[in-house]
Amino acid sequence: MSLMAGDTVVRLDQPELKRLPFVYLTGHNDFRFTDAEVRNLREYLQKNGHLWADDSTHYRDETFDRAFRREIARVLPDAVIERLGADFEGWRTGYDLTRGYKGYAIPPGDKYREDYIEGIRINGRVAVIYTRNDYGDGLNIDPHTQPLKDSLTSLSPAEMQEGATRMGVNLILYFLSQHGGIDLTFVDKASGGMRRASDPSDARPPEGPTRPIRGAGQTATWVREEWGDAAEGVEADGRLVVRFQVGSKEKTVFSRLCEPALTLRVGDTLLVDVESRLTCGTRVALGLDAGGRYFETVPFYIKPGRNTAFFVCADKTFKSALTAWEYRDTLPLPAEVGKLNVLIYAPAGGELRFGNFRMAGK
Repeated sequence: MSLMAGDTVVRLDQPELKRLPFVYLTGHNDFRFTDAEVRNLREYLQKNGHLWADDSTHYRDETFDRAFRREIARVLPDAVIERLGADFEGWRTGYDLTRGYKGYAIPPGDKYREDYIEGIRINGRVAVIYTRNDYGDGLNIDPHTQPLKDSLTSLSPAEMQEGATRMGVNLILYFLSQHGGIDLTFVDKASGGMRRASDPSDARPPEGPTRPIRGAGQTATWVREEWGDAAEGVEADGRLVVRFQVGSKEKTVFSRLCEPALTLRVGDTLLVDVESRLTCGTRVALGLDAGGRYFETVPFYIKPGRNTAFFVCADKTFKSALTAWEYRDTLPLPAEVGKLNVLIYAPAGGELRFGNFRMAGK
């Protein structure tokens, strides 16, 4: 199956509206429909049209929300805006979002303002969908940088963009399916492959023998860095146990000196077992002091329970001052690492346990 996609800017009071399978409405400001727009949009929705309204305001700004609820009540005065539950077909039309996305109840967009989406049904059909997580801006995130501070979740920029993409794909396929343009039987069969092809959490650590990182298992050698939030590091069963709360710095950092220096070469992969006692997803990254510079890996997504986080040393996705902290740098391999840092980026406080620091490679 292939789809030809495009976009058209259309006025809500024009007859061209009726030729579109759905309309996307977004903005930051207050707005008011004209009487002609109200009549034309009402007729469009009642005759199998669809509207997706997406709040793109600042995290704490209610301006667009107030305007949309007021104006849609003029268009459909007898309608009820309801939260869409598990029976909504749009959770399954492309990607399987019935279990959420990376520890979140629904995918974040550029924000995670709400853990649900809303809709209006006309004769049993979901004709209007309203989202407040700013999926439009989520689609435009640069995966090599960080979103604005107030938009942050525990996810990396690439993961946030991927979540917005999945939500967008699902909703668009849902709209098209209501017009006979999509065979949902085919989509159901294809969606598993779509998920596997693009889900970073499906990556697997390298197989084969590994060697321990000398001294990393000695908990007493790890110290908390002041450029992270307050936390406690203790030893339990030979593992580093970090108990932390999320503060203004939005990360927790522990480090240890590597004596002798840790040598990394092309083909090496760093691995660490992480047990999460959190009830939500979180992220872990490694910071490496090498050649007088600081490098940080792309964060690895950690599910509640046991995980193995791994970081390929030859990847071109490290961030450093040289790339203005975008994930575009490479380690100068072979590299001598004098200091190893563990960073936790979490949406909530809790406990993580780190053990079995090791390397795979030649």
